[in-house]
Amino acid sequence: MKTFEELKKELKNELSSCNHVNDNTLASHVNENVQWAWDNWAIDFSTYFEGQEKPERYTQEFMEEWIENEDFAPELQAINE
Repeated sequence: MKTFEELKKELKNELSSCNHVNDNTLASHVNENVQWAWDNWAIDFSTYFEGQEKPERYTQEFMEEWIENEDFAPELQAINE
């Protein structure tokens, strides 16, 4: 049985190592959701990057925080069935 911590660590590792295309995996889905949040949330993003201009792609720090704050209960249940 996979735990929440294991799943989150796995997703962070997968998203850190490459850019996912829409291949219907959980990592691909999470990648799309993190990028959407990066593009659309009305928060101060300056804590996630250095310099004046926000990068087009989300940063490692933002992705890790997003994953840490996500529930993933339905996904984990499906994985463990």
